[in-house]
Amino acid sequence: EPEDNGNQPVADLTRQPLQLPAGRDLRLQNLARADEGFLHALAYSALRGFGYGSHPFVGELRVGEVVVEVVPEELGFPVEIGRISITECFMVSRCGESADDSNTFTLGYGLTFGHCERKAMAMSLVDTCLKRAKQEGKVLAPAEDEEFVLYHSDNVEASGFVQHLKLPHYVDFQAELV
Repeated sequence: EPEDNGNQPVADLTRQPLQLPAGRDLRLQNLARADEGFLHALAYSALRGFGYGSHPFVGELRVGEVVVEVVPEELGFPVEIGRISITECFMVSRCGESADDSNTFTLGYGLTFGHCERKAMAMSLVDTCLKRAKQEGKVLAPAEDEEFVLYHSDNVEASGFVQHLKLPHYVDFQAELV
């Protein structure tokens, strides 16, 4: 279920810093790089009733390999440079009542590197939460808060920030005492 980005090129999170509000292309890239435990916690909180309000169903869960190709300018045709194992998940969720009083559904999407079914399922559930909050214009829970999810899911940044506490903070401590 693609989000219309008006024929804009797909953004690349590895080349540009994250800016909010983020399009779905950036949200999915961020979630694919996110810490697995963090995604599990968010998905579990959503399932336990913190803002989500419905039980999703796995529409499709698959593991396989994809071919990685590049097109060198000097050759002008694709060259296979390797293969990557991935896990993909589509999560189907009821998303409320439509104007004609029939149920409507939405798809959450998760794609991870390697054989990682739990992360792909958690990612697709968090994707659904973020989509719902964006569509409805309200945030009811942490899993629906784009800023919270995207800025705090990067395990490299989070680890570095926590690790900095090992550095001497005697000036800060002295200021607190005063």
